[in-house]
Amino acid sequence: MRRWKTLLLALSLAALAACGDSAQPATTPAPAGDTEAPVITGASDQTVPAGSSISYRAGVSAVDDVDGAVPLEIDAAGVDLDTPGTYTVTYSAVDAAGNRSTCTITVTVTDAVPLETMAPEELEARMFQLAEIVYHEIITEDQTPYEKAEAIFQYCSTAITYTGDSDKSSWQKGAYDGFTTLTGDCYTYFACCKALLELADIPNVDLVRLGGVTDHYWSLVDVGSGYYHLDCCPHTTDKPITSFLLTQAEAEEYSAWQGEDYYTYDIASCPVTAVQDTPMNRAPWHAPGEAE
Repeated sequence: MRRWKTLLLALSLAALAACGDSAQPATTPAPAGDTEAPVITGASDQTVPAGSSISYRAGVSAVDDVDGAVPLEIDAAGVDLDTPGTYTVTYSAVDAAGNRSTCTITVTVTDAVPLETMAPEELEARMFQLAEIVYHEIITEDQTPYEKAEAIFQYCSTAITYTGDSDKSSWQKGAYDGFTTLTGDCYTYFACCKALLELADIPNVDLVRLGGVTDHYWSLVDVGSGYYHLDCCPHTTDKPITSFLLTQAEAEEYSAWQGEDYYTYDIASCPVTAVQDTPMNRAPWHAPGEAE
């Protein structure tokens, strides 16, 4: 994940050099003292295989020395992501005084690469492109880690439909399939959630069921107060639970109630320790009929 973000940072710095001096003459007379146009940063040339998706807004912003953050307009109408070729995308921003900046990038669409022959790093890059589109639709940077985790949980648990099957060759492949088809099983929910948690810089640890009659996958996450259980996969209607930031005690109680070692995992080999019995922002969960 650090390698992915380092690449994005390098592209953003290059784009800053390209776009930082793109101020155009003011379209209307500017008040004295405000002749500087907004500065557009983060826009960079992109190369993607045919059939990919691009988040043109991800990581791009326009800031004015007087007005602060200003709206960013993006013209990508001429881009056809299904047809190989070279296309132009134009970013523009105008401050309150009418000073305008523009920045142009090139999008190169190459021939599609079959997933079966795609290198792991390319698959990961394409998966994170899809994840970034979702991320910027559901997350704002002023949110707390708790709020970001909650938004991620809500998206994954509601946008994906459970079908009981998925490719488990890697979590990156599981997430790629999840974002493209919005169907899968518990591994799909786990993988898509993990991708979004990585983008949000929320520490997370992969968990796999120990025992039971079927496999199950979920995460421990730390939003600032220790590690809690997070499982976006829907539960059976006869024994429901919202598995958003469960304590260790709650996970163990649900496992005993539901059966089949539902949230049993190899605690001894886990690199972190889950918070035992201090719920976040809510009352403790108890199985129906248990003393509270």
